Amino acid sequence: MKRRFRSKSVISANLLIAVAATALLGVAGATTLSGFSAQIVNATSTFQSGTMQLEESSGVLHCYSTGSGSGGTVSATNSAVCTTISDLSSAVDQYPGSPAHSVNITIKNVGNLNANHDTLVFGTCAYSKATDDANYYGADAATFCSKVNLSIQKMKSTGSLKTGGCTFPASATPCPASPTNAGNLAGAYASFGATGLSLTALTAGSSATYRFTVMLTPTTTNAYQGVKAAQQITWNQS
Repeated sequence: MKRRFRSKSVISANLLIAVAATALLGVAGATTLSGFSAQIVNATSTFQSGTMQLEESSGVLHCYSTGSGSGGTVSATNSAVCTTISDLSSAVDQYPGSPAHSVNITIKNVGNLNANHDTLVFGTCAYSKATDDANYYGADAATFCSKVNLSIQKMKSTGSLKTGGCTFPASATPCPASPTNAGNLAGAYASFGATGLSLTALTAGSSATYRFTVMLTPTTTNAYQGVKAAQQITWNQS
C-alpha cells in the first residue's frame, strides 16, 4: 500500500487559509461589538434673563421705566421721562404760611427680580419767573429753593396712614403735617444729589408709597414773590 504525501506548499497554503479565516472571524466579532451605541439629546436646554422694571403712580396717573405697562423694548438705560406726575404737587400762587400741599407717590417693582437698592436722587433746584407772575419777580429769587419746605413720609399700603419715621428730613418720628425748613428743596439736592436718598428695596411685585409735602416757609419775605422752583426727581432701582 502506497502512502500519499502532501507537499509543503500545499500544507502552507492550507495553513494560510486557516489563519485568514480566523482573522476574518475576529474582525466580524469586533464589528458586531462596536455596533452598540447610546445617545441623549438635550433638546430643551435654555437660559434666560430676568426683568427689573419700575412703575410710578399717583392716583390715575402712571409712568414706567419701559413702555406703558404692558411690556416693551427695554433700552440700555431702561429709563423714561415722566411728564404727567409732579412729585412736588405743582402748586401755584403760594404765600408765606399758606397750607401745605401733599401728593402720594407709589413706586412698584413690576419686574420679576428682587431689588437690592432703591434710591431717590434730587437734581439741582432751578428757579425762574412764575408762569403767572405778570412780570413781577422777587429780588432774592436765587435762594427761593431754600424757602420751599419739603418732607417725605413713607405711608402704609392704603396711602392714608403714616408708617415709621420721617424719611426726609430724617427723623425717628413721623413727618409733621406742615413741613419745617429743616427739609427744603435746596437741602435735598445738597444731601442726596449724588448718592441719592436710600429707600426700602422692593422685592418683585411689591410697592411702597411716599407722601411728598411742600409749602412756602412762613418767614419768606416779599423778595421771593413771583418765583417758580423746578427740580428733577429720579427714582432708581438696582
